[in-house]
Amino acid sequence: MHYLSENYTIIHQPLGVCNDFATFFSVNLLFITNILPKFAIISPETLKSTMHKDTLLIIKAAAIAAMASAISACSDNGAGAIIVTNDSPSDRADEIVELSPAPEILSDTATVYVIADAAGQPVTFQITHDGALIFPASVKAGQSATYNIIKRTDLNEDLLKSSMAMTEASNIAYTVRPDCQDDFAWENEHSGYRLYGPSFKKGGGKVHGYDIWCKRGPAPIVDRFYNLDHGPEKITYHKDHGEGFDGYTVGPTLGAGANALMLDSAICYPTAYDSYEVLDNGPLRLTVRFTVDSIPFGNDASGAQRYITETRTLSLDRLSHFNKVSTIYDGVDSPTPIVAGIVVHADKPDGYTLIPDADAISVIDLSDDTSVDNGEIYVGAIVPGADTLRYAAFDEVKANAVGQALASSTYTPGVPFVYYWGSGWSKGSVPDSARWQSIISARKQAIDAPLKASLKK
Repeated sequence: MHYLSENYTIIHQPLGVCNDFATFFSVNLLFITNILPKFAIISPETLKSTMHKDTLLIIKAAAIAAMASAISACSDNGAGAIIVTNDSPSDRADEIVELSPAPEILSDTATVYVIADAAGQPVTFQITHDGALIFPASVKAGQSATYNIIKRTDLNEDLLKSSMAMTEASNIAYTVRPDCQDDFAWENEHSGYRLYGPSFKKGGGKVHGYDIWCKRGPAPIVDRFYNLDHGPEKITYHKDHGEGFDGYTVGPTLGAGANALMLDSAICYPTAYDSYEVLDNGPLRLTVRFTVDSIPFGNDASGAQRYITETRTLSLDRLSHFNKVSTIYDGVDSPTPIVAGIVVHADKPDGYTLIPDADAISVIDLSDDTSVDNGEIYVGAIVPGADTLRYAAFDEVKANAVGQALASSTYTPGVPFVYYWGSGWSKGSVPDSARWQSIISARKQAIDAPLKASLKK
C-alpha cells in the first residue's frame, strides 16, 4: 500500500489486510488531503484552495467510504467476526459483553489474535475461567455492532503497540493481607472493597459485611494503602490524603451489600471468609470464589447449634460500579428467605432509598468521620425479582448503625442466588446522588437486557 506525501512523492507503508484506513484518516486533515488525490476523489487544486464547508463534507464522505472499504476487507479476510446486538432502548457504551463458549480460534497458541471494532481499533478481551470470551462493546439502542477477530500481525505498528498496551494495562487488582487479619481486598477504576478473613474470625471479630475503599482516580491504590498504613510510614488509610481512603464503617451489619439467609425473621449473619480461590484476574474481570464456613443456622433435631456453609462466587468487571455475586449454601434443604442489605448509619438515618422499579436499595453514607468533608459514599444493591424492599430499624444503635435497607428474596436449595452490589463516591466518579440513581437504573437495564454476542456465520 502507498500514500502520497505533501509534495506527492510516494511513501511506501506496508500494511496487513486488516489495517483500516480509518486510523490514518483520523491522524490529521493534511494526510486526508494527500490521500484523496491518489484515489481521484478530489483534485489537488481544490484541496490547495481554502477549504469551505462543502469541501470538508466531501473529505469526510471520502474518509467514511475508504473506512467502510477497509472494514469490509477486514471482515472478508480476517479470522471471523462477532455481532453484538443491543435490544434495549438505550445506548450502551464500553459495556462488557460475553460470548460463551469463546471462539475456538482464540485458543490457537501458534497465532496471536486481537479483536477490533468497526473502526479497526483493537479492544481488550479476556477468556474467563469457564471458557467465555468477554470484551467491551459500544452499541447504539436497538442496533448491532461488528467486532472482527484478526491476526495481530495484520495490525500496523501503531495499532500493534496499542493492542499490546491494552493487554498489559488493567485497573482490576486484588491483594490478600496476612498482616491485616487476612483481609481480601479488590478494586477497579471506581471503588475498592474488602472482605475480612479467617484470622479475623478466629480472633472473635464480628464484622459481617463488605467494606468500601473510596477512590479519587482509576489507578489501583488499595495494596499501597495497606503498605503505607502497616509500614514504617504509618500513614493511615482511614484519612483521605488526596487519593482516597477507607472511610466506611461495617460493624455487626451486612455493610455495603452482603447477603444472608433468614430464619424465623432473624438474619443469620456470616462472618468473614474461610478460604478463597482467584478464578479470573483481569484485565477485564476479577472472579473470586469464597468459602464461608460455620454460619449459625438454628438448631438441629437434638437442639444443638446447627451450622451451614456458603460458597460465594464474586466478580467485578472493569468500569463497573457493581460486583456480581452468585452464592449457594450447603446444609439448607428447603426454600429459605434470603436478603441483601446495606447498613444505615446514625449520621444520615434517612439516607436510604427503596427503588422498586430496579429491584434495588440505595443508601447515602457520610463516612465514619463527619468532622471533615469526606463527601458522600453511595451504596447500592440490586436483587432481580426481589420479593420485598424494606428498611429494618435496629432496637438499639450498633457501631453507629441504626438499621439496614434490605432486599428480600427466596433461596432455593441447589440454585445459585444471584444479585449485584457496589458503590461510588462524590469525590470520585459519582458526583451526586442523582448520578448514582441513574447508574443503578442503567445497571438494572443491563441485567434485564444484556448485550447479546454471536459469531457471524
